[in-house]
Formats: sequence, structure tokens, C-alpha cells
Amino acid sequence: MTPESFKPERVLTSLCTPVIDRLWVSAVVAGVLLGAAFFDEIEWKPGSFPPVLAVGGLAYAWARHAVATAALSKRVWLGLLVTGADIAFVGAAIYVSGGPSSPFWAMFVLPVLTATMRFGLKIGLVTTCAASVLSFAVLTVGGFSDGLLGLNLSRPVFMIAISLIASFFLGTLVEEEKKLRQEILTLSRTDPLTGLYNHRYLLELLGGELKRAARYGEPIAVSMIDLDLFKSVNDTFGHLVGDRILTQLVDTLKGTFRATDCLARYGGDEIAVVMPKAGHREALSALERARDAAAKARFSGPSGQSLQVTISAGVAVFPDHGDNALSLLDKADRAMYSAKNSGGNRVQLYHPSLEEATLEAAPTVAPHS
Repeated sequence: MTPESFKPERVLTSLCTPVIDRLWVSAVVAGVLLGAAFFDEIEWKPGSFPPVLAVGGLAYAWARHAVATAALSKRVWLGLLVTGADIAFVGAAIYVSGGPSSPFWAMFVLPVLTATMRFGLKIGLVTTCAASVLSFAVLTVGGFSDGLLGLNLSRPVFMIAISLIASFFLGTLVEEEKKLRQEILTLSRTDPLTGLYNHRYLLELLGGELKRAARYGEPIAVSMIDLDLFKSVNDTFGHLVGDRILTQLVDTLKGTFRATDCLARYGGDEIAVVMPKAGHREALSALERARDAAAKARFSGPSGQSLQVTISAGVAVFPDHGDNALSLLDKADRAMYSAKNSGGNRVQLYHPSLEEATLEAAPTVAPHS
């Protein structure tokens, strides 16, 4: 799973939920006050009970808030269902309060604004059309005198026009904001040189994958890959050539791992790979393919000359070698350095004996006198 295959998040949904809630509560309260102030002047539909409508409106606003704050509110189908309920609620309020002469036609814009804020331009325009069709259907079958052609439709048509304009401009702003937020999100998660995930997001992603793996009893392989003798390449040809070789290596590695595997730049020329649902055998096989592909590739040096580089890789597997992100990365790193110290161009699976080898190879620091 590389940034190119990353599925954009619905970055606006959670941010707009409080705004939409306040908008709905404010509108319902204003509608109740408006109905109370002009109670005698409103042409209530025979058989309707205005107090019930007021209580029902407040109850609907509360229920809507409860749904919006629940975990299910992030599901698209539930959001669309709530939008349909919004349209039905506004249509009912307009119907019982006089139809074309209703003072609640301003509420027509509510479902349009909320759908646009949550889903963007296209759904906002579709909501406007759906609300318009429902409104004219209510006026047609509502039993109003003189039928639809005899009604004064200036108020409904005006509100539909205003809703279309509001949906278009608000939807355009929402789409632009969504693109901007997604760009910022991508920049905060990726390394600018290689385009891979960065160190910070690697830890976040690996932590989530470990929780999922623990829940379902699945393995996860974590690998560290490092270019052999890369320092000598930088010293000989310069860091610009080194950067170019590193980006070419990343392109080579992408073709050897699964789409579900996550590649990240851990630091310098070290590349971490997270392989969900991969045990020892699958991880070693994937890393051998990567090592072989890197050894066969030809990298561009200065003046167009061809260079050959090799990689060393270490791998640790959850839950055998560790149960948290930092521990697995550390053990994969130890295995990688063991591979490099053994001559490079090889893959090493972590083993507890590597801990002893690391301690023996560690330099002795003389105490200050």
C-alpha cells in the first residue's frame, strides 16, 4: 500500500457534523418561535396539530444529533438516509402549515445545505432536485384549493432557485476545501523525495495494523531495507546522484511487493516495509524478490553511466518477535544490520541470537577519569 494507492479520507464529514447540528437545531427553534408568533395567520392544514409539529421538530433535531454523533454517522448510506429524512421533515412542515403560503419555505434550504456540506457539490444538487420534486408533489396532492395551477408558486420557485444557487456555490467551496485538506493530509504523511510514507505515519499505520492483526489472530511481517555501501556512493558521486539512485530503487521495490504492503522511508536510505497477513515464509520470499530485483537493476550515475547497487534486508514477524511497532522495527533493524555485516546483498530473519551479536559488536566506551 503506497501513497499512490491510498484511498482519500472523507476529511470533511467529522468537521461538518457539529456545524450541521447547530444549523438544524437553530432552524428548528426558529421555526417553532415563528409558528408561535404567527399561529393565527398560518393556514394550518385541517386535522393537523401544530403543537405536535413543534414537539416533533425538536425531537427530530435531538434524534438527528444523536445519529450524527454516533460511530455510524461516518457511513455514507446512513448519511444519505438522514438526508432523505431531512427532506421528508421539511416537506411535512410545509404541508401542514399552508403549502404555498407556508412561512416555513425558508427551511427548504436546510437539507440542501447539510447534504452539500457533508457530501459535496453533486449530492447537494441532487438533494435540491429531490426536495423540489417532493415539494411540488405535496402541492399537487395536498388538496389545496384551485389545484397546482391555481396556486401562487412564487415562493416555492424562489426558494428552489435560491437553493440551487446556494448548493452550487457552497458545493464548489466544499470541493476545493476537500482537495486542499487532502493535499495537506498527503504532504503530512509522505516523504517528499521518494513519495513513500514518512516515519511518523509509518508508526501510526503499523500500530493500527497490529491492533487489527491481534484481533483476528493474523501475522504481520515488518522489514527494514538498506542500500549496501550507500555512503560510498554519496561520497564518490555526490548526494544528488545518491538521491536519484534512492528514488530509482523505490520504483524498483514497488513492483516486487503486494498492493496491500506499505512502504515507508524510515530515515536516510532505510526503507521499512509492513506486510499484513505475511508470516516468515511469505516475508522472506517477498524480500528475496526485492533483493534480486535490486541486484539486477541498473541505476543512473553521473554522465548517464550505469551503476549497480545491492540491498540488505532484515525482517521480524508479529507476534513471534514482538507485539508493538517499535519493538518489531528495532528487531527488523538488527536483522538488517546482521545481513549487512555478513557481506550484504542478503535477507536475514530476526533471531534472539542477534541480540548477543549486537552486544558483542558494540564499541566499549571508556569512563571519564
